[in-house]
Amino acid sequence: MKAVLRNEISRKDMLKLGVLGSAGLLLPLERAARTQTVSRLRDFPDLFEAKLPVPTVHRPVRRAPKMDYYRVTMQKANVEIIPGLQTQIWGYNGQFPGPTFRVNSGRKMKVRYINRLPEYTTVHTHGAYVDGDSDGHPSKLIPPGRYLDYWFGNQQVARTMWYHDHAEHTTAQHVYNGLAGFYLVEDGFEKLLPLPKGYGKYDIPLVIQDRAFNSDGSLSYTETDDSSSNGMFGDVILVNGKPWPKLAVANRKYRFRILNGSNARPYELALDSGEPFTVIASEGGMFTRPLRVTRLPISMAERYEVVIDFSGHKVGDRVLLKNLMNDKGTASKPENLHSDGSTANVMAFEVVRKEKDDSRIPAVLRPARHNLDQTHLPARLEDSAHTRPFVFKRNGGKWTINGKTWNENRVDELCPEGETEVWHVKNNGGGWVHPVHLHLVDFRIIERNGRAPRPWERSWKDTVFLGANEEAKLLIKWPKVPLGPRKGRTKYVRSYPFHCHNLEHEDHDMMLQFKVKKT
Repeated sequence: MKAVLRNEISRKDMLKLGVLGSAGLLLPLERAARTQTVSRLRDFPDLFEAKLPVPTVHRPVRRAPKMDYYRVTMQKANVEIIPGLQTQIWGYNGQFPGPTFRVNSGRKMKVRYINRLPEYTTVHTHGAYVDGDSDGHPSKLIPPGRYLDYWFGNQQVARTMWYHDHAEHTTAQHVYNGLAGFYLVEDGFEKLLPLPKGYGKYDIPLVIQDRAFNSDGSLSYTETDDSSSNGMFGDVILVNGKPWPKLAVANRKYRFRILNGSNARPYELALDSGEPFTVIASEGGMFTRPLRVTRLPISMAERYEVVIDFSGHKVGDRVLLKNLMNDKGTASKPENLHSDGSTANVMAFEVVRKEKDDSRIPAVLRPARHNLDQTHLPARLEDSAHTRPFVFKRNGGKWTINGKTWNENRVDELCPEGETEVWHVKNNGGGWVHPVHLHLVDFRIIERNGRAPRPWERSWKDTVFLGANEEAKLLIKWPKVPLGPRKGRTKYVRSYPFHCHNLEHEDHDMMLQFKVKKT
């Protein structure tokens, strides 16, 4: 393979060179003026016919005593999503979703991301504690035919994260095309818990995404540049890249790591049997105690880990995972448990065998003292230095935060290292939904709409969902910023974005950046 040159280039540099092409400012003008898309398939896939695939696991190309080395190529590939048709995707190693990273806490690694796509990309490992150069900054782009090295210390307790494209103004379509995958951090404490174990067997990641398709099986992306929609909605629900799949299970407990990987669609998950399931973790890792629920809202970029126990079912039973959320981001009526609408169904679990189960859910999962790292610094409300207000609003035809839009050359917030703050985030407009995501650090939701947060929101989070006219207060303690290797670096990124994770809103500049400063 011909050697590729390492390059770091900013959006400003590209504008000077005139090489933005269709990936940048020109692309939105070429999009059709529809966003809630109906697939134009001749034959819709049958529900619960496709088998659920499990993403493969990345293997390092080299292991050293203190570090693992990976190589990942972003490339086009043709895959079968709709039966009998080929869909061109953009995938990590040509896979949809991308292969899963399974890494040990404290184990260092370097990932070389090679861009074989025709547009500029970057890679954000969502939830990672990394230096700014390895965070996938929206303006730190990898040109076509080039590569960039990302460094990870993995100095975090066990949790479910994901990685995805984050290139400014093109994130939405890049992720829609397939550039997303799981990144799982594991540690000794969690491995000792008696939860269901075995990646792909009893411990299974599920990324839920909605897509629309043209009659030939190609992806249909019709988001416009008028900044007036809630983003791109499709009418085919995919789980791990397959439409409404089925999973053969035994009558025992399973652990599912659920990611809402959709561009703009929130979900509210429930079992059609009405029986409860157990939530054990959110974005920042394991809960202190398990939580039994019958419904679980999950907005774009949020992750929840749940245990579903099929022991009460006999062989031959089918249990459906349903979505109770409508296209406006509000929960629909309980009758949706039995609806046959395409977006009301997610997947099916089919009980096919009896099996002994030696797993269990302990009453205490992870005590708070065993759940601390640089992203989880202990913080008390009474120690907060001040409150920073942030209003997420459509303003003058633009998606804004405090009336401002994205500017890569402007640092919007300076956050003192080691200080505790409250961020008061508001969705100050009806009809829109905004999942708010902070890079670098996790937070605790201390208040939602003037009340206590919802039970499943009371552990460490990196994304908070704001429905129409909702607000939340987030407690944050700023960590030290990790410093990556300096060898060969000519330009340093020391700022981090925070933004709406409705990807169309993000692309239309509902994103600012902060910098953690030394005190």
